[in-house]
Amino acid sequence: MATRFKPVTHVIFDIDGVVLDADKVYAAAVEEVAGRYGKTYTWELKKRVMGMPDTEAARIIIDALGLPISEDYYLYELDRLYKLTLCFSRVMPGAERLIRHLRAHGVPIAATTGCMPLSFGQKMRHHRDVLSLFNHVLISGEDSEVKHGRPHPDIFLIAASKFDDHPAPEKV
Repeated sequence: MATRFKPVTHVIFDIDGVVLDADKVYAAAVEEVAGRYGKTYTWELKKRVMGMPDTEAARIIIDALGLPISEDYYLYELDRLYKLTLCFSRVMPGAERLIRHLRAHGVPIAATTGCMPLSFGQKMRHHRDVLSLFNHVLISGEDSEVKHGRPHPDIFLIAASKFDDHPAPEKV
């Protein structure tokens, strides 16, 4: 029996790891902070916190690695490193081409990110042309509707609801 797919009418992109290769920058910052205390930021831990808001990820990383610092200090250090490095995030291969293709064919597109507004501005600084192609961008760190970070689907469901024609979730 052949699989029948329903047509997709709208597309939501996750900025980190799909549109921008910012995950490498984030991981390098966490590795640097962990390394100061003789700890290693492993792939397993990275998978556990990937896509989570910074505050949730901070709690998990500090506990998992046994870092002798507060969440506030950890986030302060990450923010300091992000300010120096996030602007070097690159557009993922093929991402801009796909986004432009969808836009040219009238497919409504949105972007989401689990980061805070300041981090978002830093990493998108050199990619405003790509950013301008989206119908809307949802930054979970500034949107009070997003109650739960990933792995919960909140950010994507809320982004879908912000399209002008309010598509059904299965169409996005």
